Amino acid sequence: MSSINAKVKIDKKAGSIEIEGSEQFIKEMLEKYEQMFSTDKKEPSEETPRKPSEIDRKSDSKKDKRGGTRSKVISPAIDKLVDEGWLDVFKTEDDVLNELKRLTVPGVNKSNVAGALSRRVPDKLDRIKDAEGRWTYKKK
Repeated sequence: MSSINAKVKIDKKAGSIEIEGSEQFIKEMLEKYEQMFSTDKKEPSEETPRKPSEIDRKSDSKKDKRGGTRSKVISPAIDKLVDEGWLDVFKTEDDVLNELKRLTVPGVNKSNVAGALSRRVPDKLDRIKDAEGRWTYKKK
């Protein structure tokens, strides 16, 4: 029984490939690597749809980054609470969160509510820390 001593070493940093073995083995490996790294890659045909590349996905997600539930639903709901006088006395973020949940506002969570409240601080709301160090909000 004979064993084939063959070795393939790929150095990514140097961009080199070292192949040791029989002449037939070296030819087969070179053909495989040539096929894998060929610069004559075929263009995707019209029949097969092109998958979105990583760059396409990033640009799409960048466009959709702002907005979503927090600005389309949560912010108007907080504005409504302010207009109705619910925030005439100081309320914590948890109080606002629980009230929005009670009103069944979709997509309500602590970070969305905190962000929406902090965006309203200079214009519509005053904010101070209570004795426990939590932010409380009140209508100006």
